[in-house]
Amino acid sequence: MMTNRKFYLLGLPLVALLATACGQKNDASSAGEDDITEFDINQKLVTAQKDYKVETDYGTVYLELSTSIQWPEKMGGFDLTTLRDSLLNFAYSDTTSTSIREAVKKYIADTSVVDGAENIEVIDSLPADSMTYFNTITASILDLNEQMVTYQVLGSTYLGGAHPMTAIHPFTYNFSDATVLDNSNIYLPG
Repeated sequence: MMTNRKFYLLGLPLVALLATACGQKNDASSAGEDDITEFDINQKLVTAQKDYKVETDYGTVYLELSTSIQWPEKMGGFDLTTLRDSLLNFAYSDTTSTSIREAVKKYIADTSVVDGAENIEVIDSLPADSMTYFNTITASILDLNEQMVTYQVLGSTYLGGAHPMTAIHPFTYNFSDATVLDNSNIYLPG
């Protein structure tokens, strides 16, 4: 009976140690001697495209609206609300949508990029020999580690000019304090 009690008393600290070791914050785990860490991430690729035939005061044009975004579902154990809101804002200038699906649906339904549109019709595919305008937005991860993630939001628009207009907006998100890093908070004062 005394032997069982010793094992019981010795086992309690071991159980406590295992319980605290399994509850590491932010889901980063170490593999021991080889200094390898693991940081759980989960994301989904959200894409959409819609084609339009647009009658304007200067003729018929075709418009392709498309988007592709690497949407963060999980990065460690961090709260990603600010990161997701920032992605919606930088990619779609959207501050009101409550989900990525809602924001994407609004984006591919917005044909206001074409001036002078009089009649707009959704079509199944674009004719091969037509004047095709496009507006496309992609957001993808450039760099990721246990402290931060850097995204690149790229927008490209062609409306019949000499070449497309392209804008690139990179931004970095700091996991520990849930902030987007920019010139106001990335440098030390002075």
